[in-house]
Amino acid sequence: MREIDMSKHVAFDENDIKLILSGHKTQFRKVVYGNGWNPNDGVLDSVAANFKKSIGIQAFFAMSDGLNIGTKFPYGLVGDVLWVQEKHARLEKENRFTKPHYFADGGLSLRDRHDAGLLRSYPAYLMPKWASRINIQITKVRVEKLQQISLNDLRQEGGVAVINNRIGTNFGKPIEENLINDFAKSWNESTNAKFGDTWETNPYVWVVDFEVIKK
Repeated sequence: MREIDMSKHVAFDENDIKLILSGHKTQFRKVVYGNGWNPNDGVLDSVAANFKKSIGIQAFFAMSDGLNIGTKFPYGLVGDVLWVQEKHARLEKENRFTKPHYFADGGLSLRDRHDAGLLRSYPAYLMPKWASRINIQITKVRVEKLQQISLNDLRQEGGVAVINNRIGTNFGKPIEENLINDFAKSWNESTNAKFGDTWETNPYVWVVDFEVIKK
């Protein structure tokens, strides 16, 4: 039996952390780097010539609906566990780390800041493993264009929370249209858009289903 890999991590923003903790988010998307590459064409050269970042091979060379994509997926294999990074504040007193504050739980009060003494905030990608409070297990992976997202996927991405908040107030638009617009706006406000991978450019993305597991 293969040993489960628990060494890799994934970062989420504060809103996604809230959705994960509430049980509303069970899927995420990350851009497949290899611009201009068609995951169904099986052509190795189209990947090798188009890496946008030197962060390792994040692609596989033959795609079909039941294929186990194996080691080319950057987060490991189905069944592996990722520890989650999030924006936080942590202290160092007498060279001992104290329990971090997680910004998804709300901002620090003035009393918190006074009691904390030396306080430093860190973005999600600088969270060390010891400070992580969430583990997620990969249950399914596939590749598709960003705009291929389905209504069910929108719900798994956390859109069910939007549906619940909009009962009777969807301004006459179909629920799916509202969810797509919300997701596109959220995507374009994320770090993805900073590198040109906007909703409008419609990049290939890894679609990762997961479940939260107890630490």
